[in-house]
Amino acid sequence: MTDTPILSATIDFQKYSVTGPLLSLLTMQQYKSASGRGWPLKLATNCIVQKIKHDEGKAVTLETSKGEVTVNHAKVVLAMGSIPPTTLVLNSFSKELFPRLAGVGTRYTAHFITAVTARIRKDKLSYGAKIGYFEIGAMYVAGKDPSSGAQYHIQLSAVTSCHPSRDAADAFRHMPDVVAAPSYLQIVSSPEHVVFVCATLGEMDQKNADNWIRLNGQTDLTSNIDLQAVANEQDKRLWDVMDKATFDVLEEGVGGTGVEYWHPSPHDEDMGEWLSTRPQTDKIRVPGLVHEASMMWIGDEEDKTAPVGLDYRLRGVENVYVTGASLWPTGASWNPTCSMVALAMHLADTLEPNKAI
Repeated sequence: MTDTPILSATIDFQKYSVTGPLLSLLTMQQYKSASGRGWPLKLATNCIVQKIKHDEGKAVTLETSKGEVTVNHAKVVLAMGSIPPTTLVLNSFSKELFPRLAGVGTRYTAHFITAVTARIRKDKLSYGAKIGYFEIGAMYVAGKDPSSGAQYHIQLSAVTSCHPSRDAADAFRHMPDVVAAPSYLQIVSSPEHVVFVCATLGEMDQKNADNWIRLNGQTDLTSNIDLQAVANEQDKRLWDVMDKATFDVLEEGVGGTGVEYWHPSPHDEDMGEWLSTRPQTDKIRVPGLVHEASMMWIGDEEDKTAPVGLDYRLRGVENVYVTGASLWPTGASWNPTCSMVALAMHLADTLEPNKAI
């Protein structure tokens, strides 16, 4: 491990966190409730919902780590990621009693990642003379495998600084994504360069029947599942296409010559060296998946297998709704956050149209 110094930023900057707006909403609703103009918002911390109990197709009670909560006339919204709500639904609604939910967990997709970091001397870039002393840039490059139509995208970030040890903290705050950000050592070792970081994401084939989530019979209802995700031939072809596109962008698309690639040390992942040779395939393919999706996909009435209807309601259940990435019929390639926010807002409008909280 290297001794990375404690970094101090020179500017005021704060990335978005949900905590502040949520607490503000809590305070606002308390005020509205006290004045008779709204309903209070109640938050339960360290409370785990383990099962939804139902009667005649309607959720009536939530079984939680802090006891049972009666639903009464409320609507239950599962806004809890993608795998946790799938686990909850599998534990709560059997396929025998709810045959329209038989598809829950039978579909799974996610993103696999190619990660490459490179650098080019500023005097080897066609626009090098125009580069300032400290700059950060980013762009999105979309692509498809021409043989299958499977999607991928390259998130390309670039940073340069004449005084990298001084500017590193500001760079880390402004980089658009932690996945597409250089390390401290990569920045400080490149004062005469622009450092390019490519995070290339591709979609797993959602039609692959070998990918699934199933109950495994264990007693902990929050984690009693097995997940299987296997790359099929389409996924493997797409990953090859992604790798080639990533190197093409760095060697032909950014407008420079003399590309050097970061090669991590086999003994210390924080260490490495810049070399003119490409890193090997097994060094750039991230051994993990992100953005899991599609376990409870949404569909219209023609899609009889979709567990969720266009009203976001679990089919066959009167008052349970789903939002989040488990709704995706396919994974596509883009990062899912903005789409999840949009669907959550549309769900709120669907449940309470033209009604202020």
